[in-house]
Amino acid sequence: MGINMRSCAVDRGQSQGEHPLIRARARDNPSRGEERIAKKLLLKLGIQISPRTVRKYMPKRPRGQPRGDQRWPTFVRNHASAMLACDFCVVVTASFRLLYVLVIIEHQTRRIVLCNVTTHPTAAIARSHPGRQSPPFSHP
Repeated sequence: MGINMRSCAVDRGQSQGEHPLIRARARDNPSRGEERIAKKLLLKLGIQISPRTVRKYMPKRPRGQPRGDQRWPTFVRNHASAMLACDFCVVVTASFRLLYVLVIIEHQTRRIVLCNVTTHPTAAIARSHPGRQSPPFSHP
């Protein structure tokens, strides 16, 4: 004979009055997630509640209804013409020397806009880099 912990649990100290607050905050601000709602409840009302508990009491989106926010792939597709990505990486040569490579790529065409290599990178070099100026392509 065991004890069913689920039936014995009582919201771990949470009062019943917080559930309507969570639902109201989520309904009034549909773009806010559970982390932000939990932080707002703590800051504004002094109620400490975990984001997981907030998620439990947030209203569920009906099936078939689109999300209210934009997903990352949609954002990238919509703004690809104005986006550049950069990476600063280290390459080890056959003679075990370190080379530092800066690559800037345009998202829409996946064209490399800038690729420079140096053996001694400094903050001054990175700041005065030609890649920090306007890129050599035009936006539609």
